[in-house]
Amino acid sequence: MILIIGFGNSLRRDDGAGPALANMVHANEGFDDIRIIETHQLMPELAEEVAAPDVSAVIFMDSRVVAGKIDESCRTADVELSRIDSRAASPSFSHQCDPSSVMAYAELLCGRKSPAWIVSIPGVDFTHGEGFSDETMFFLPVASSKVCELIRRLRKESLPDSFIS
Repeated sequence: MILIIGFGNSLRRDDGAGPALANMVHANEGFDDIRIIETHQLMPELAEEVAAPDVSAVIFMDSRVVAGKIDESCRTADVELSRIDSRAASPSFSHQCDPSSVMAYAELLCGRKSPAWIVSIPGVDFTHGEGFSDETMFFLPVASSKVCELIRRLRKESLPDSFIS
């Protein structure tokens, strides 16, 4: 099973893109072997979920701040998909952490390491309110397409370097 963790606050406009993307991917036909977790922030407690015996891979989904309007010509290049290295984490015992820390906790505390990725969706409006900016609305289907391709490749267990780096 592939575990998808969409995190962000849906009451802070573009910050809610992570959970929205997780639901878009889950709604995709043929993806009944994924499990979704939606959360406002990542916490060390997620290590237990990540380290579950049936989890074969983890995909984190979040938004990131970009300044100003995004140029039409470079929009598709702005959805970032990268492999997470738990060795780069410096876990602290707090209730807020990043994806590499969650993966490090899963390995250190539960003895289990699964491959993991982070999908980062550009956002320009993180003010209070619901709904997404035009930029984030554009990026959600682009990101969904990239994630669906990653899931298909994970199922085949043949990932090219472009999906690993």
